Amino acid sequence: MLDTKLSWQGLSGDYVLSLGDECELRPGTDKALPTLSASINALSRMWFGVRPASHLAFSDKLKGPETLIKALDHLIRLPTPHFGWDF
Repeated sequence: MLDTKLSWQGLSGDYVLSLGDECELRPGTDKALPTLSASINALSRMWFGVRPASHLAFSDKLKGPETLIKALDHLIRLPTPHFGWDF
């Protein structure tokens, strides 16, 4: 529970994320799109290449339609990160 007087209110909520040549993130929902539910930890681990979506769906807080999970496995293929790498 964050103090409502603070300008930063955390990262939880509903967002529409579009991945492609141009990516976009905006608050809200879109009923026409498949829904992925993820903790910040699970989403970050997927995004940085630590684990594929299918592994996180089994071991972490990442849930969504099987077709979406498989598509994310195929689309997000990053090298496994190593300690000491510069970002």
